[in-house]
Amino acid sequence: MELYKFAKKTYKKEKFTMRRLALLIVVAFCLFFTTYAQVKAEVHVFNFLPGEIPLALHCQSKDDDIGYHTLAYGQELSWKFNPHYIIENTLFFCHFWWNSRDRSFTVYDEHRLDRKCRKYNTHSFGTCYWYVTEDGFYLARYYTDNRSEWKKINDW
Repeated sequence: MELYKFAKKTYKKEKFTMRRLALLIVVAFCLFFTTYAQVKAEVHVFNFLPGEIPLALHCQSKDDDIGYHTLAYGQELSWKFNPHYIIENTLFFCHFWWNSRDRSFTVYDEHRLDRKCRKYNTHSFGTCYWYVTEDGFYLARYYTDNRSEWKKINDW
Protein backbone atom coordinates (compact mmCIF):
# COMPACT_ATOMS: atom_id res chain seq x y z
CA MET A 1 0.00 0.00 0.00
CA GLU A 2 2.86 2.38 0.84
CA LEU A 3 4.45 1.71 -2.53
CA TYR A 4 1.16 2.59 -4.25
CA LYS A 5 0.93 5.95 -2.42
CA PHE A 6 4.57 6.75 -3.24
CA ALA A 7 4.05 5.91 -6.92
CA LYS A 8 0.89 8.02 -7.02
CA LYS A 9 2.69 11.05 -5.50
CA THR A 10 5.63 10.64 -7.89
CA TYR A 11 3.25 10.49 -10.86
CA LYS A 12 1.51 13.70 -9.74
CA LYS A 13 4.88 15.46 -9.36
CA GLU A 14 5.98 14.36 -12.84
CA LYS A 15 2.65 15.48 -14.29
CA PHE A 16 3.01 18.87 -12.55
CA THR A 17 6.61 19.23 -13.79
CA MET A 18 5.59 18.37 -17.36
CA ARG A 19 2.90 21.06 -17.26
CA ARG A 20 5.47 23.60 -16.09
CA LEU A 21 7.85 22.56 -18.84
CA ALA A 22 5.11 22.79 -21.48
CA LEU A 23 4.14 26.25 -20.23
CA LEU A 24 7.78 27.36 -20.29
CA ILE A 25 8.14 26.16 -23.89
CA VAL A 26 4.99 28.02 -24.96
CA VAL A 27 6.15 31.25 -23.29
CA ALA A 28 9.62 30.97 -24.87
CA PHE A 29 8.06 30.30 -28.28
CA CYS A 30 5.80 33.37 -27.96
CA LEU A 31 8.69 35.60 -26.86
CA PHE A 32 10.82 34.42 -29.77
CA PHE A 33 8.18 35.17 -32.38
CA THR A 34 7.06 38.49 -30.92
CA THR A 35 10.68 39.63 -30.86
CA TYR A 36 11.49 38.54 -34.39
CA ALA A 37 8.12 39.57 -35.82
CA GLN A 38 9.21 43.18 -35.39
CA VAL A 39 12.60 42.70 -37.07
CA LYS A 40 12.52 43.74 -40.69
CA ALA A 41 15.04 43.50 -43.46
CA GLU A 42 15.37 46.29 -46.01
CA VAL A 43 16.49 46.74 -49.60
CA HIS A 44 17.45 50.14 -51.04
CA VAL A 45 18.25 50.72 -54.72
CA PHE A 46 19.88 54.03 -55.74
CA ASN A 47 20.22 55.29 -59.30
CA PHE A 48 23.67 56.75 -59.95
CA LEU A 49 23.47 56.43 -63.74
CA PRO A 50 24.61 59.47 -65.74
CA GLY A 51 22.45 61.45 -68.10
CA GLU A 52 18.76 62.05 -68.51
CA ILE A 53 17.61 58.48 -69.16
CA PRO A 54 16.00 57.09 -65.98
CA LEU A 55 16.54 53.62 -64.55
CA ALA A 56 13.51 51.33 -64.90
CA LEU A 57 13.17 48.36 -62.57
CA HIS A 58 10.74 45.71 -61.39
CA CYS A 59 11.36 43.90 -58.09
CA GLN A 60 9.52 40.98 -56.50
CA SER A 61 9.69 37.87 -54.37
CA LYS A 62 7.57 34.75 -54.45
CA ASP A 63 5.10 36.46 -52.09
CA ASP A 64 5.46 40.20 -52.73
CA ASP A 65 5.53 42.23 -55.93
CA ILE A 66 7.14 45.63 -55.35
CA GLY A 67 6.04 46.71 -58.82
CA TYR A 68 7.53 48.62 -61.75
CA HIS A 69 9.36 51.85 -60.93
CA THR A 70 11.33 54.53 -62.73
CA LEU A 71 14.16 56.31 -60.92
CA ALA A 72 15.84 59.51 -62.06
CA TYR A 73 19.47 60.18 -61.13
CA GLY A 74 19.88 60.20 -57.33
CA GLN A 75 16.46 58.71 -56.61
CA GLU A 76 15.90 55.65 -54.45
CA LEU A 77 13.48 52.74 -54.27
CA SER A 78 13.28 50.98 -50.91
CA TRP A 79 11.08 48.44 -49.15
CA LYS A 80 10.95 46.59 -45.84
CA PHE A 81 9.82 43.04 -45.21
CA ASN A 82 9.82 40.27 -42.63
CA PRO A 83 12.16 37.45 -43.60
CA HIS A 84 10.98 33.88 -43.04
CA TYR A 85 12.68 33.06 -39.75
CA ILE A 86 12.38 29.29 -39.57
CA ILE A 87 12.52 28.28 -43.22
CA GLU A 88 15.05 31.03 -44.14
CA ASN A 89 14.09 31.20 -47.79
CA THR A 90 13.34 34.89 -48.36
CA LEU A 91 14.55 35.96 -51.79
CA PHE A 92 13.92 39.15 -53.78
CA PHE A 93 15.08 39.75 -57.32
CA CYS A 94 14.94 42.78 -59.61
CA HIS A 95 14.99 43.32 -63.35
CA PHE A 96 16.74 46.54 -64.40
CA TRP A 97 16.51 48.44 -67.71
CA TRP A 98 18.62 51.42 -68.80
CA ASN A 99 19.39 52.62 -72.33
CA SER A 100 19.64 49.42 -74.35
CA ARG A 101 20.86 47.40 -71.37
CA ASP A 102 18.91 45.09 -69.13
CA ARG A 103 19.89 42.82 -66.27
CA SER A 104 18.10 40.79 -63.61
CA PHE A 105 19.54 39.25 -60.46
CA THR A 106 18.87 38.55 -56.79
CA VAL A 107 19.00 41.67 -54.58
CA TYR A 108 18.21 39.88 -51.29
CA ASP A 109 18.84 36.23 -50.46
CA GLU A 110 18.52 35.26 -46.83
CA HIS A 111 21.15 32.54 -47.24
CA ARG A 112 23.80 34.51 -49.14
CA LEU A 113 23.32 38.25 -49.45
CA ASP A 114 21.92 38.81 -45.98
CA ARG A 115 25.37 38.08 -44.55
CA LYS A 116 26.87 40.70 -46.86
CA CYS A 117 24.21 43.24 -45.90
CA ARG A 118 24.52 42.96 -42.12
CA LYS A 119 26.18 45.88 -40.43
CA TYR A 120 29.24 44.97 -38.36
CA ASN A 121 28.45 41.22 -38.61
CA THR A 122 25.58 41.40 -36.15
CA HIS A 123 23.01 38.64 -35.96
CA SER A 124 20.17 40.93 -36.96
CA PHE A 125 18.65 40.90 -40.41
CA GLY A 126 20.36 43.12 -42.90
CA THR A 127 19.74 46.19 -44.94
CA CYS A 128 21.06 45.92 -48.50
CA TYR A 129 22.13 49.12 -50.24
CA TRP A 130 22.42 48.72 -54.01
CA TYR A 131 24.08 51.40 -56.14
CA VAL A 132 23.40 51.22 -59.88
CA THR A 133 26.10 52.81 -62.01
CA GLU A 134 27.07 52.81 -65.67
CA ASP A 135 29.60 50.02 -65.12
CA GLY A 136 27.48 47.77 -62.91
CA PHE A 137 25.74 47.05 -59.62
CA TYR A 138 27.39 47.64 -56.26
CA LEU A 139 26.40 46.49 -52.77
CA ALA A 140 27.17 48.17 -49.44
CA ARG A 141 26.27 47.52 -45.80
CA TYR A 142 25.20 51.11 -45.19
CA TYR A 143 24.35 54.26 -47.16
CA THR A 144 27.51 56.02 -48.24
CA ASP A 145 28.81 58.15 -51.10
CA ASN A 146 32.28 56.69 -50.49
CA ARG A 147 32.67 54.30 -53.42
CA SER A 148 35.53 52.47 -51.70
CA GLU A 149 32.87 51.02 -49.37
CA TRP A 150 30.90 49.63 -52.32
CA LYS A 151 31.52 46.10 -53.56
CA LYS A 152 30.84 45.35 -57.21
CA ILE A 153 28.50 42.37 -57.49
CA ASN A 154 27.25 42.39 -61.09
CA ASP A 155 28.00 43.94 -64.46
CA TRP A 156 25.31 45.09 -66.87
